Amino acid sequence: FVVSLRMLQISLHHGLCNDSAFSFAVYGGFLCGKFLNIHDANRFMKLSLLLLDKSESKESLPRIYSVIYGIINPWVGRHRDSLNQLIYAYKAGMQCGDILYALMNAQLYCVQAYESGLELETLVKRISEFSKETMEHNQELSLMMLPILKQTVLNLMGQSKDPLHLSGGAMDEESVLKEAIDNNRKSIVSAIYHNRSWLAYFFGDYKLALKMIISVDLVLKDTIMPTFTMCNHLFLSALVSFALAHSTGDDCRWMQRASFASDKVKNYAQHAPSNYQQNLLLLEAESAFLTKDKYQAAKKYDFAIKNAGKNGFIQDEALAYERAGHFYFREGNNSAASYHYGKAHSAYLKWGAKAKANYLRENIPL
Repeated sequence: FVVSLRMLQISLHHGLCNDSAFSFAVYGGFLCGKFLNIHDANRFMKLSLLLLDKSESKESLPRIYSVIYGIINPWVGRHRDSLNQLIYAYKAGMQCGDILYALMNAQLYCVQAYESGLELETLVKRISEFSKETMEHNQELSLMMLPILKQTVLNLMGQSKDPLHLSGGAMDEESVLKEAIDNNRKSIVSAIYHNRSWLAYFFGDYKLALKMIISVDLVLKDTIMPTFTMCNHLFLSALVSFALAHSTGDDCRWMQRASFASDKVKNYAQHAPSNYQQNLLLLEAESAFLTKDKYQAAKKYDFAIKNAGKNGFIQDEALAYERAGHFYFREGNNSAASYHYGKAHSAYLKWGAKAKANYLRENIPL
């Protein structure tokens, strides 16, 4: 970052060069990541892309795209639309010999495809293809990161013995986590904890989910997450807090934690509603459910379902249906509960999360 900032200063004082576009992108990423200055970050992103477009050399494209589509664009553009750009950057990097950033874009593609709701069996195939290239080129960071995502997906698909642990056909959690901690690879550690937190929530272990969330928070003091993943972490933190409020009866404590995370998700949703609006609506529904505001809860669950479907987030649509099913069951409306549980089950299967669909079917309280 310091080198990029220095290049930015040189560009502003002495004129543009081939590295100016990358320095503008990095500074834009810093503005939104550190100061939440999304307006100026967006301006620097557009300037970076403009300079790249006018440049005869495209060697810096993979580096620029990794910053723009990993950090800045999730604040201002549709997350799903970045997938083609990341593949383009991957191919450009392989062609010009920038293997590091080519495979970094491939890694970002896999993560963002998962976050965008790509069908899981298709995603596993893409991860396997990129993992093979990563091994051939000995790119250590991607070599450790991709198996974490692949094992998460395999767990959701039902291809592991224990869906709560990242051990199976893609990796052994204990050995990968130990190596990451021993070598101070905080991005790997946070990825393991983050993915385990979601698995714990999906499979009903809210205490484990909370433990993993707290572990992520501790690691994030010394590292960063990609923008969408960070909001995803905050979204889950609020969901788990609402779930624990229901299960423990300690509404005040957990409501405070949920409200803190929800306020942060709201900021994301205000900037990029096509990415995060369904998350905010679901949290508002959960809040109304907890405070016994039946009308608002029913309305917000419906809005969350419709927004998730409109924006193409099948996993969020499934989750919103599931949570609505819990709400209607608690209200004694078994007909509405059965309908929403059924829609959730179908949506999880459509996503490819067979293990989650089976868990839901086996644990429906009707």
